[in-house]
Amino acid sequence: VALKHGFSACFMAKPFADQAGSGLHIHASLYNEQGENVFSDPTSGEVPAVSALMRYAIGGLAQSMGDGMAVFAPNANSYRRFVAGAYAPMSPTWGYNHRDVSLRIPVSGAKDCRIEHRVAGADANPYLVMALVLAGIHYGIAQHCDPGPPVAEGASLPQTDVLLPPRWDYALDAFRASKIIPQYLSHEYFNAFSRVRQAESNAYHAEVPGQDYAWYLRAV
Repeated sequence: VALKHGFSACFMAKPFADQAGSGLHIHASLYNEQGENVFSDPTSGEVPAVSALMRYAIGGLAQSMGDGMAVFAPNANSYRRFVAGAYAPMSPTWGYNHRDVSLRIPVSGAKDCRIEHRVAGADANPYLVMALVLAGIHYGIAQHCDPGPPVAEGASLPQTDVLLPPRWDYALDAFRASKIIPQYLSHEYFNAFSRVRQAESNAYHAEVPGQDYAWYLRAV
């Protein structure tokens, strides 16, 4: 469709340095056999009226987020999204109707109560991203993970709080060290993914880009 109109479609996470990048946001709800949204607590008078199960799910997503960054941000360019003020979260935070946190609880009714997972970039594999989102939800519920207090709506996040891996190789190190992700991906796939992505990272960093010449050729 893009070519038909004289354009080229691109799913790079950060194609332009002076603009915000492109994300892959996943909205997830959980329903029981009766079709009831178990993330909502209809007996609660709080806003948002989240259930204990939802808090556990948020806790699991937060605890597994750093381990999964190699999936959520799978390329070197992916990490250019994660700069202050670019609407890309840099820590496993959560909050109600907050546009800067990693795990946002959007304004909704009880039936539509959901978690918006805002970390992955447009270049991520959507099937792997959704697999890790579901894994984080299941892990949190099974282990009763506490997400801690939410970020207040409208509150500014400290720009110095960078708790997610900020670079590709750091993310691959966190992925390999994960105790959570191998429980949900087969060990064969887990190991294959790690080796393939590390080989690509090594090949990328072995190149001498034009930026090196522009910055250092006459200065070093």
